[in-house]
Amino acid sequence: MRKIVSREDKAVSPIIATVLLVAITVTMIATAYTLLENYIPNPVPNTPTAALKVVYNTQPIGSLNYGNYTIYINSLNGNVSVSDVDLIVTLSNNTVDEIGLGQVYANADSFNYSNYITVSLQSSAGYLTSTSFVELYLHNSQSHITRIALVDTFTGGSIGSTTFQ
Repeated sequence: MRKIVSREDKAVSPIIATVLLVAITVTMIATAYTLLENYIPNPVPNTPTAALKVVYNTQPIGSLNYGNYTIYINSLNGNVSVSDVDLIVTLSNNTVDEIGLGQVYANADSFNYSNYITVSLQSSAGYLTSTSFVELYLHNSQSHITRIALVDTFTGGSIGSTTFQ
């Protein structure tokens, strides 16, 4: 007589095994990426640069300073949106004013930034080009301008700057 042994298969079907292997692999890859993503170098965008030429006429009247500053942007190497550029104005009392050119553009190319600074912008369709210029009007100020800079807010780098005595 033969003994009949009953077999109980406890294995999983091949389809379920494949799904489990794929899920485990995806989870391991996601975990490895999360742990190692800080070690993967990101390309650093280049800051556009330009030569700034500033023509200005200033005059003190009593204890207040008045002046017109026209900032010409020469030989700009890149396509720069005005919304990505800040105009940094440093005064002789060490006050630093940061004026977004996007605000100037949004206000029909003229913007009263404060009681003593008004900015107007001549640009080409919202982009700075080598034909763009910024006019800065200083009025009723107890300080005079010592430095003007254009900063790319996307990269945080200086596009160009100039200082005054």
